[in-house]
Amino acid sequence: MDNNNNLDMYQDAKLIELAQLLGTMDVPSRRLDINNLSNVKWLLRNLRANNAENPQIGKAIALLVKQHSILRRAL
Repeated sequence: MDNNNNLDMYQDAKLIELAQLLGTMDVPSRRLDINNLSNVKWLLRNLRANNAENPQIGKAIALLVKQHSILRRAL
């Protein structure tokens, strides 16, 4: 297995983890498509509003920041 496959598997695992975290939070269903740059930006701005007490909010934000950078590079 080459390094690109390892990276893809790592990124896929992080996307799954992020989707699972968002599933436990108060997020509009139309914003759950985390492959959409607009949704990721919206989540970065608004996720804390209704989820500030969630102990996983920091992890979700960190994964969103990473996903944002991946999507921006793909443009």
